[in-house]
Amino acid sequence: MKKNDIVTSHIAKAFLDIKAAKIMHTHGLYSHSIACCYYAVFHAIKAVHEAHDISAESHRQVLGQFNKQFVHPGKIGNFVSDTAYNLFDRRNTTEYDPRELEGKEGAEHGIDIAKRAVSEIIDFFHAADISFEHQGCSDSEGGVASERK
Repeated sequence: MKKNDIVTSHIAKAFLDIKAAKIMHTHGLYSHSIACCYYAVFHAIKAVHEAHDISAESHRQVLGQFNKQFVHPGKIGNFVSDTAYNLFDRRNTTEYDPRELEGKEGAEHGIDIAKRAVSEIIDFFHAADISFEHQGCSDSEGGVASERK
């Protein structure tokens, strides 16, 4: 698989995860919605890694490398990183502690910040003149800015 295809696949997965988060939210599965929000941001970050030939094994390493390579040098703002860590912690809490559940408002906020984070990564690709194909990921499906050609 070519690098461009892998980047595209991660972006498509990010859009799909936002769509899934909305569906989960609609059906009252708020904690599951948060997990989907986290994975949307995670896959958008993985797309950035793939575009720049960066590898990392664990989720924490992916987030750490993202901070080191893109946030600290000012290439991408703190919002994406802060959102990723916030959603990562919330996902872990709700997935592994059955006493901790996410509420409707928390899940709505999670969707909003995940959409914004993915949108900022799409903007980063455009600003860096990194192009990739991505089909079927429009505002109506994923709720984030659609790809500009």
